[in-house]
Amino acid sequence: MAIVQETLTGPGSTAPFTPSEARPWLLAWPFSAWVLLGSSWSGPLYLERSPDGGTTWVPIVVGNTQLYLAKRIGCTPAEEIEAGVSWRWTAGANFSGTANVRLS
Repeated sequence: MAIVQETLTGPGSTAPFTPSEARPWLLAWPFSAWVLLGSSWSGPLYLERSPDGGTTWVPIVVGNTQLYLAKRIGCTPAEEIEAGVSWRWTAGANFSGTANVRLS
């Protein structure tokens, strides 16, 4: 499993991260989504996932609420229940500043 650690300085996305399938006895593949120290931004910064190898990326939404929308520096534990699904950080159209992000 490769770690993705990048700095976003404008609208755009990180490289994709696919949680490891090395532990088949688990029902989900846990990982961490970090916004690291030294980050200072305004605007949308959120996680997206892709079920098809990176062709389609969608934010994670339950009902009308977008999940994994970063508001401050910190770590969010997450897990993926479907093998082969990739995740990435995305800075939206109105993003400005610097976000040091990591998926591991």
